[in-house]
Amino acid sequence: MAQWVAFLSGYQIARFMGGILFLYPILKELNVAEIVDEYCPKRTGESHGLAIAVLVLNRLTAPRPLYKVAQWMAFTILPLVVGVPAAKFNDDYLGRALDAVEPHLEMIWLEIVIRAFEHYDIDLSVIFYDLTAFIMMGEYKDSQLVGFGFAHNTPMDKRKVKLAGNVVQDSGILLAWAGLPGQTADVATVEENLSRLEQVFNRRQRPKDGTLIVGDRAMLNSRLAVIYDTQKDSGLYYLCGLEPRDKAHKDLLADLSVQDLRANYLTGKIGKRYWGVKRPITFTYENEETGEKTQVTHTALVVFSEATHRSWRKKYIKQLRALSTQLQEEVKDKLNQPYWRTVKAIRRRVQSRLDKSPVGKALQVDVWGEPGAVQMEWRVDRKVLHEMCRLKGRYLLVTDHPNLSAVEMLETYKDKDKGEKRFRVAKGVLRVRPIYLHKDERISAMLLVNMIALLVYSLAERRCQHNGLKITGRQMLYEFGSLYVIEMSFRDGSRLSTSMPLTPQQWEILNRMGFENEMLLGSEEWGGDIASGKQFAIPPPRGQPWQEATGGIA
Repeated sequence: MAQWVAFLSGYQIARFMGGILFLYPILKELNVAEIVDEYCPKRTGESHGLAIAVLVLNRLTAPRPLYKVAQWMAFTILPLVVGVPAAKFNDDYLGRALDAVEPHLEMIWLEIVIRAFEHYDIDLSVIFYDLTAFIMMGEYKDSQLVGFGFAHNTPMDKRKVKLAGNVVQDSGILLAWAGLPGQTADVATVEENLSRLEQVFNRRQRPKDGTLIVGDRAMLNSRLAVIYDTQKDSGLYYLCGLEPRDKAHKDLLADLSVQDLRANYLTGKIGKRYWGVKRPITFTYENEETGEKTQVTHTALVVFSEATHRSWRKKYIKQLRALSTQLQEEVKDKLNQPYWRTVKAIRRRVQSRLDKSPVGKALQVDVWGEPGAVQMEWRVDRKVLHEMCRLKGRYLLVTDHPNLSAVEMLETYKDKDKGEKRFRVAKGVLRVRPIYLHKDERISAMLLVNMIALLVYSLAERRCQHNGLKITGRQMLYEFGSLYVIEMSFRDGSRLSTSMPLTPQQWEILNRMGFENEMLLGSEEWGGDIASGKQFAIPPPRGQPWQEATGGIA
């Protein structure tokens, strides 16, 4: 039988299916291709929506540069699914699609995300707002989007693009985003972000109890507190950390004694030892143009973290030991040698080392004696060390929400790492960085592709987790990474395709996602029961042979 099959067949090809099996249905649910085509009509038979959908699947399964997408696609199941030869998806076609969608980025994303939030009934009561940066490769001399600027965990000497993202607490789903120039300061993005959220809320009703926007310390100052205060009537509240700069805010952080803080233990799901006291906090903003002053009073939570306090104290003690060793080896061991024979010379050398150390003020050094018989000793000033450590572990959380308890404020703020985790997915699994595109329009459009991919990734993860399977999107993609379809071409031009059998883990993932009773990719698209592992035959093609139709890539 094997010999007869070998005699009759022309060749065999293994087509990658992988996570496409469950990612493609979610793309269909969101109507991604249809929405893109609505804003970017087809030209000469080219579907920009189909190109964007293929790019999304590529980012999710095996990210490639534009010029390698066609080669990747030729060895996947996608040409059979979408009915378009892989050679069609060259870098020119994909580049034209990116150029076409760029003028409509906001509306395309809004249509897709509103459909996602309605279809999955995602809770909008808590939103985490944060920024991240993507490194760019190239000079970008004329770019308005790419530039130098500060961003955590990115080198200062690299050009970058910043991404401002809003992630909901419910499963970390991305709600709204924007690509920003690399030199943009975090605090300068808050007002524009409120406008983006307003666009979403104009299309989707706010939760009955309002929406809480959670940001870090770079998202709040006196001016922004006044702006946030104007949003309360529309049900939009904020919760942010605050870097105390005004004297009144510094006093609020410092005036509470350790005993006052330790009298209010914050219990809950936080998992570490925290104490906190709520106090009113006042912000005063003066308009530079009119001179008008506006004052608002909100609620501050003075938080004390024992773990952070101890960590700083250990750090200071370690630095004091290092400074003591330095004084011994670099100063005391050289006493009364040439150029080290006078009290004045020794004190000057000691002071230079104290000034360079972050804990130099906590060390008292005494130098005395006649020239040639100079002596020195030092000791830790415990009062100074205590004062240095006293405010370590303390920080301020501020909100204008009328009903948040101290525990709710801390728990919600600690949960803001959901946004950071989504950014890590974009940079890791989807490989947004580094970006090699050189036109601002294509960079912005490629960010849209990656954000759609991140949305699909998060929704797939949510479907499993809400049905009792604690698994990440990365693990889901890994489980399906070995799934292929074997395609055989026979001498008469017909083809026979057989999918590899699904493993128990793969079946469980599909079942938890709710795909067990439906044809995953549609019978017409698949041409048979490929999702169930059965064989299906494709009759001889009419007209051009299959190899020619795919551009000979296979």
